[in-house]
Amino acid sequence: MPARYNGGAFQGQPLAGVVIDALAGQYEYCNRSFTLPFVTPVTSKWNLVLMLREWSAAGFVTRDFVNFDEPFIQPPAFKVEKPAPTAALTATARAAAAPTTVAKPATAAQPAQPNRRASPRSTQVSVNSASVEDLSSIKGMPEKVAKVIVKERPFRSLDELVRVKGMGAKLLAKIRSSLKL
Repeated sequence: MPARYNGGAFQGQPLAGVVIDALAGQYEYCNRSFTLPFVTPVTSKWNLVLMLREWSAAGFVTRDFVNFDEPFIQPPAFKVEKPAPTAALTATARAAAAPTTVAKPATAAQPAQPNRRASPRSTQVSVNSASVEDLSSIKGMPEKVAKVIVKERPFRSLDELVRVKGMGAKLLAKIRSSLKL
């Protein structure tokens, strides 16, 4: 959170979270342990808070919370400057850089086949409405993870996908440009 949390609406960035199944009245979970992927926040000073939130008909409701004493400070990332391209290219360098095309032999026309494995960057796939097939067609997305995504919908942000079993921060970063809400 940008400031210490004192109740009310959530106005921060979720860094980690876990969804625990429904529990009948007068029962409890004992000795539960979770290893959660940490989503690094944007550059800033953050006040961390541990929240117990419950889903209700009105959406998520915060039932309990604890503020951490020390703020979390995310320093700015270093930018690597790319060298500027040189203005003058020799004729040989221009020829080497020019794209080449190879003629293909003519073949009989074949009926168009739907492309199930579309390029991952050609279109974005909605995590809240796509089928398991569409999600698993994203390069790098395991079918098991696609099934869990469909099961655990809806998601309010793409960052919530790290709570899906099998979806770590690295995999999310790799396929994020192929996803949308």
